[in-house]
Amino acid sequence: MDVNKIISKIQNGDFKDVKRFIKKNPDKVNQATSNGVTFLMAACEQGNERLITLLTKSGADLNISDKDKRTALHYAVKNHQIDAVAFLVSRGANVNKQDSQGSTPLHWAVEKNYEDVVKVLLNTKGNNILQVNQRSSDGSTPLHLACAVGHTQIVKLLLQHNGTDVNAVEVNGCTPLHLACQSRYTDIIKLLLQQNSTDVSAVTNHGSTALHLACQYERTETVKLLLQHNCTAVCAVTNHGSTPLHVASFHGRTDNVKLLLQQDGTDVNAVTKDGDTPLHLAAENHQIDAVAFLVSRGANVNKQDSQGSTPLHWAVEKNYEDVVKVLLNTKGNNILQVNQRNNIGSTPLLVACAVGHTQIVKLLLQHNGTDVCAVDEDGWTALHIASFHKHIHTVDLLLQQKGTDVNAVTKDDDTPLHIASFHGRTDNVKLLLQHNGIDTNKVAKDGDTPLHLAAQKQRYGVVSLMLAQASVKLDIRNHQKITPLLEAVSRAHLGIVHKLITHGANINAVDNDGNNCLHLSIIKKEMFHSEVEHIHILDECYAKLGLPIEKRLSGVGVASYLAHQGANLYSKNNKNVAPLDLIGNADLKEKFKVLFLPPQCMLCEVNEANMELQPCAHTVLCEDCSKLQLIRCPKCKTFIKSKRRVESSKSEEEAAQAVAESVVCPKSEEKVVQAVVESIVCPMCKEKAVKVGAESVVCRKCEEKAVKTVAESIEYPFEEKAVKTVVESVVCLMCKEKAVKTVVESVVCPKSEKKVVKAVVESVECPKCEEEAVKTVVESVVCPKFEEKAVKTIVESVGE
Repeated sequence: MDVNKIISKIQNGDFKDVKRFIKKNPDKVNQATSNGVTFLMAACEQGNERLITLLTKSGADLNISDKDKRTALHYAVKNHQIDAVAFLVSRGANVNKQDSQGSTPLHWAVEKNYEDVVKVLLNTKGNNILQVNQRSSDGSTPLHLACAVGHTQIVKLLLQHNGTDVNAVEVNGCTPLHLACQSRYTDIIKLLLQQNSTDVSAVTNHGSTALHLACQYERTETVKLLLQHNCTAVCAVTNHGSTPLHVASFHGRTDNVKLLLQQDGTDVNAVTKDGDTPLHLAAENHQIDAVAFLVSRGANVNKQDSQGSTPLHWAVEKNYEDVVKVLLNTKGNNILQVNQRNNIGSTPLLVACAVGHTQIVKLLLQHNGTDVCAVDEDGWTALHIASFHKHIHTVDLLLQQKGTDVNAVTKDDDTPLHIASFHGRTDNVKLLLQHNGIDTNKVAKDGDTPLHLAAQKQRYGVVSLMLAQASVKLDIRNHQKITPLLEAVSRAHLGIVHKLITHGANINAVDNDGNNCLHLSIIKKEMFHSEVEHIHILDECYAKLGLPIEKRLSGVGVASYLAHQGANLYSKNNKNVAPLDLIGNADLKEKFKVLFLPPQCMLCEVNEANMELQPCAHTVLCEDCSKLQLIRCPKCKTFIKSKRRVESSKSEEEAAQAVAESVVCPKSEEKVVQAVVESIVCPMCKEKAVKVGAESVVCRKCEEKAVKTVAESIEYPFEEKAVKTVVESVVCLMCKEKAVKTVVESVVCPKSEKKVVKAVVESVECPKCEEEAVKTVVESVVCPKFEEKAVKTIVESVGE
């Protein structure tokens, strides 16, 4: 018969069939299932005395183990078969046999609270004496187990048994007393303390005494009992340096705190290895009653832990408003230092702003003495920190504070506006921009303005807000000479590029390498992106270039838009490379050339503009016209600080022809061609004319002076506003009368109604004798007929 069927019959109490099988197969009495369960184990589990007797008489092994190393005695104990236990013990079953968890039958009886079974096992005699302190795999003796699960009567039985070790320790170093305190079994604690051998000062692997564990819970009676047996325990410290008062404060056991503080030797300001006092732990864990009591008993509210944090720092960080109020209201000699800094220089206010606890920020700002301008180790103020986070209400509170410096700078010279712009905190930026006195153009260490950072991090919303401010300067360059527009192009953000251009950003600004926005756009491999659905001009440009729709936002596609907006396709960088040179496709390059011609000089309107004015970076003059004593840019009226030659896109021969001026000899009436710097050739006699200084030119054949025509515009002489004059008058060689000329347009004398001034590219004609005139350098210009003074307009007004 199959073994499992016999087991089944045993479980059903079928004595006859089992007896028949054993009688017929005596050698199979110890046969077991695949899990190692024998017939005897099954019988003991059921408590069937007849079967147990039959099997033992038939030679069943009492101490054979199953897969989990459990014997028949384990099965009998586990299932509370007291008679089977007694029978097996009397027959010599091993009472100390351990299963795979290290548990003996006594461990099982204790855990199950089978008091009668425990008594049977404790009363073994002879050679089968019980080892009462045998440990399971976690080091627990039966007494540990009884104390942990709260079986008081079994604890009594074990303590009465000779040899029970009341101070045995398990793997965590806990004695039975530790486990009883941990489990809050007061009766068991009393039983253990009645044992003279109980070590009340014993410590666990973490250095905790029984008092430490008792203080964790609300059983003040237990704490009293332990203190009665060992009053010095209040000074004991764990491996971490915690006293029982630390533990009670941490867990908010205020009654235990009060009891401990009544004991001699209790230090209210004792510190752990982390520098925490009991007040730190109470504040950090929101134990408001413990906080209030500790403060009332003189706990130091300004004590700093190893991180430099006070109890207030912790209460603020955890957003415990009630704890903050208690700490702020300290009086007497224990006054709170509200601006105390931790190890990274943060005051409680800075911490509150970092975590965004607005109500606590309000409490701190209402407290007398709170420094709203305090800075951390990086120079960040409360406003910097709040601006960094999405704490709009905190930012609003700080901006309402009288002492808040909206333009305060960090060690990197960043203002709160820099911080908010960089991180895209649009709401914070909006609030900051509304504040009186905000400096929108402040530059950080690397020269970046908030607008640079917004463009760099592609914060479209922030850029939009910034551009709505009249005070924002669009063309400030950082230390790499990068403007916000160049930054936006380099980040391939067309939406921001378009915004900046439509607001007047200088489209021809160049960086340290001489690259303008076209250089940067054309070399872009990735597609541009934009919040703007369609830019009409861009659509037109890429259509004219014949680009496919999918290339609309390519670097070349965007370059066509930039060129249409006025970006110089012919401006060469420091490596003498123009944007046009970067276009690899020859057909596309030709289309660009046709669509976007080189820029002309604004003054002469003939020569190619090849001189870049600084700081505005406008390329609006040819080299010849740039030699004038201009003070302001003709395009934007910005004061000129310097000029830089931009390499011409034309050949040298074309350039020479473009910058030349026509000069007419007043005697021979022949035109002399004057080059800007070099010699002048008379087209009639083919002789070279020598340029005199920068003013007159002499024809070698006729020996008469020819006129060089470069000047600036003149304003009507009868305007009320007077203008400072630094110009050139022109003298007629024939009648010796003075004539006047202008840079851009002719001027009519309002009295004689005669034209007094000619354009730059033409010669000057005397209105009286109609002869060509020669100019000489003076300051005022006089109408030759009425001798009224005409005045120059391009420089600056000096008043009436």
